[in-house]
This record gives sequence, structure tokens and C-alpha cells, in this order.
Amino acid sequence: AGGPAEIVSAANIDLSRENVETLFVTLLLGVLDVDTGALELVNAGHDAPWHLRADGTLEQIAANELEGGPPLCVVDDFAYTVQRIQLHSGDRLCMVTDGITEAANADAELYGTARLRGALAGLDAASTAQAITRRVREDVGAFVAGAEASDDMAILVLHWTGPPAVSER
Repeated sequence: AGGPAEIVSAANIDLSRENVETLFVTLLLGVLDVDTGALELVNAGHDAPWHLRADGTLEQIAANELEGGPPLCVVDDFAYTVQRIQLHSGDRLCMVTDGITEAANADAELYGTARLRGALAGLDAASTAQAITRRVREDVGAFVAGAEASDDMAILVLHWTGPPAVSER
């Protein structure tokens, strides 16, 4: 089976094999060690996730040129690589599809990364996954103000609460 990089590389080869329509797909694949908070992430051309640290800092986790890779079906035999992230107790990751950042209002203005950053930066450092999801959904909804969606909009928030408690016997 292999790790996340091998899985994404194999999926890319498989999907590219008979892709006569020359379609592509972006993808995030992560494996979280729930005991340590170590996250192995492969970003195949997807919007980079946002790291909301327990201390209140916010950053977008962009892969460097040696991590991740292009969307699947763009380069047939691309060897994807893993990005390693260490989560600390209380950290959250917010991942969105490009339907969020590319949501348009009636004037054809895009919601964009800067607005998303602003919505996330306005959150309390202890915001729950549900509160983060609600904030992004409501902020995008207010921005588009009823304009028709042109793409799917998905939000996924991961909240690592720390290592499992060790029970005493």
C-alpha cells in the first residue's frame, strides 16, 4: 500500500491511464498520527489548508517546491511527496475547495483567499470545528448574497485535541 505519497502517485497513474477528456482533479490526502499530532499531507494542486494554532496564530500551509505536486492527471507519472506538519494540542486545520475562494457575488467579484483569511483571523483562538465551519459558510454566504454558485463548496475542519489520555489501572 505505501504511505500517502505512494497512494497519490498510484492514483495519478491509474486516473491518467484512460483520461481521454483530459480532466484533472485536485486532492489533499493526509494521515494523522492521533497519538503524536504528526500529520503527513500530500497536496495535489489543491488549495492549501489553513492552520489555526491553539495560540491564536493563523497561517496557510503552502507546500514548497519539493512537496506535493500538480493536480492528478496533469503529469502522468509524477512522484508526489509528503509535507510533514506537527500539530499541537488544540490546533485546527481548515480545508476548503476552490468553490469557496472562487465564489462570486452578483458583480462577478471572487470571495478570494484574502477574505477567507480575514474570516478565519476573526475567530477566537479556541473556536471549535463547528464554529469555524459556520463562520466560513456565513461569510461566504454574505459575500455572494444569493448569487448562483458556479462550483461545489466544501469545508472540512480537523481539530486535534492532543494525545489520548492514558488511563491508570
